[in-house]
Amino acid sequence: MSTRVPENRDGDGARGADGALHAQRSQRRARGGGRAVGRTRGLRPSAAGGAGTDQRATWTPDAKVEGMTRPDRPERRGAPLPSAVLGRMRRQTPPTPTPGPPTGPRPRVPAAALPTVEEVSAGGLVVREHRDGLEVAIIARYNRGGRLEWCLPKGHPEGREDHREAATREVEEETGIAGEILEPLGSIDYWFTVSRHRVHKTVHHYLLRATGGELTTENDPDQEAVDVAWVRLEEVGRRLSFANERRIVDLARRIIHQHFPADG
Repeated sequence: MSTRVPENRDGDGARGADGALHAQRSQRRARGGGRAVGRTRGLRPSAAGGAGTDQRATWTPDAKVEGMTRPDRPERRGAPLPSAVLGRMRRQTPPTPTPGPPTGPRPRVPAAALPTVEEVSAGGLVVREHRDGLEVAIIARYNRGGRLEWCLPKGHPEGREDHREAATREVEEETGIAGEILEPLGSIDYWFTVSRHRVHKTVHHYLLRATGGELTTENDPDQEAVDVAWVRLEEVGRRLSFANERRIVDLARRIIHQHFPADG
């Protein structure tokens, strides 16, 4: 004799029985009688669910589960680990620049702070009588800046030379003209600065009469003179590059008639 299973209007019999059993379990869990399943934490059953329906959990942001709490907010957490602090400091602290070589122009040292060197030279005007007038031998040389300058012959004393002996020798070496000293014309002094010191230079000038020789710069051991020329006495002032040497020439013209009477 077969037993007939009553027809279930809700659908398939197995599905209806399972749905009812599932509904009963859900009701017990809601009343606290069941154990919370980990994967449904924070989920709330749909209110529309009931017996005979597929009751699937849906996510709601404010869902609460019995015995569960939300994570602490950042401000309530404990102190960070030392490794985290060091990592944050490395990210926030800019790298220290490596000092390189100094750039730009060097600071200028005041001239008064530089050591001073004293220098002495001797030279002068070597004069010859030529035709109807007097002529003076002058030389040309390049200065430190590369500019050509016309000046009176002069140089440093050597050994035990005095100023008169140095003037005679320097005039002959730089012009090729030998001469004898007639009288002193005075001295001039000036300052200039080189790389690491200041120079205070004093130059003693003499009036010389030419006694022989020919114009040449080949006898100059320092090879400073690059040209030499005879210039008429009245034109020398316009040829010389330095004002202090032009004043020496003016002084010579005032007394030169004592040694060269033909010059009026």
